[in-house]
Amino acid sequence: MGAIIGSDETYEWQLRMTSITRRARSLDDKRLLPLVLAFGDSIGRTLDAFTDAIETGRQAPVEISEEWLSHLYEDSRNVIQLSPPTPIVAADIETAMAIIFDQFIVEAPGAPRIYDNKHAALAAMRRVYIDRGLAKGRDFKERATIKGEAHSERFDFSVLNGKVVQLVQAWSFQNPDQDALAQRVKAWAWTVEDIRKHGGRVILPDSERYIKVPKEVRIDALYVPPLQESPGSIFQEALSAFGQIDVTPVPMADVDRIGAEAIELLEATSGSTD
Repeated sequence: MGAIIGSDETYEWQLRMTSITRRARSLDDKRLLPLVLAFGDSIGRTLDAFTDAIETGRQAPVEISEEWLSHLYEDSRNVIQLSPPTPIVAADIETAMAIIFDQFIVEAPGAPRIYDNKHAALAAMRRVYIDRGLAKGRDFKERATIKGEAHSERFDFSVLNGKVVQLVQAWSFQNPDQDALAQRVKAWAWTVEDIRKHGGRVILPDSERYIKVPKEVRIDALYVPPLQESPGSIFQEALSAFGQIDVTPVPMADVDRIGAEAIELLEATSGSTD
């Protein structure tokens, strides 16, 4: 009836249900198909909420992961049945979904995504950190909430060594909802301005401890450039805003530069505990 595909590396998750239900109806002598479709709708809404949270930096109602998928499989062994989660290798999530549908569901693949979203930037940044020997949870954190004096935001990456030495936020200026993107950039900029004036802190989960974020912390904006740049565009407005709050814009092609910078900052602050 459908497939769920996702990746802990890119935070991309997708559900696709077949649009051809005639064969299912012919086998549904107990009239259970509506339950299957309702289940698909519920999972789809959960994945949509998680994707929206990643794009906007909010707290997701449910944290989606490969572990979540395994629990979903274990809990769905009655009317709704899922196959055991199985790895697949593909260039991107759309290609993976097309392979699954071609081999198991036999339906024409859906329309390909025509723009690169921020997940590509997230995956690239994570790979650079790991390739340079940084360990997640020890040397860098993902989606940590940084609190200033009056504002707070989830930053995609924070590199730390006794204190936070680098913050990175990923952006895709190919996002078709340019108005929402503009509002997101403005809200993020307010928090960065707060940090620049007052400093900030990362509150550790399940602890009263926090990690200091100094006013002068290095902040990079890793971005997917727009498909077509134009004067007065959201991209140009964002670059101007970044300059005003001492944020360095870094295109995807130069992502390794952020990794090299992280190593230098960690080495420079080795042994710092303030």
